[in-house]
Amino acid sequence: MRRVDIAAIRRRLCLGQTKLAAGFGISPGTLRNWAQGRHLPGGSARVLLRMIEREPEAVRPALG
Repeated sequence: MRRVDIAAIRRRLCLGQTKLAAGFGISPGTLRNWAQGRHLPGGSARVLLRMIEREPEAVRPALG
């Protein structure tokens, strides 16, 4: 299972942690913990991050 690279997603989207979290409905603290390796996203969070990584513009409308 490949680890989700939060920093790479942020660089690709040109967003800081706070803006990435706010833009995709993720708690800033949770995103920070994932980025720093303190916790790993599981289940649906992992799917959401993969979708953001691959097709961020497809995810935004779904989040309203």
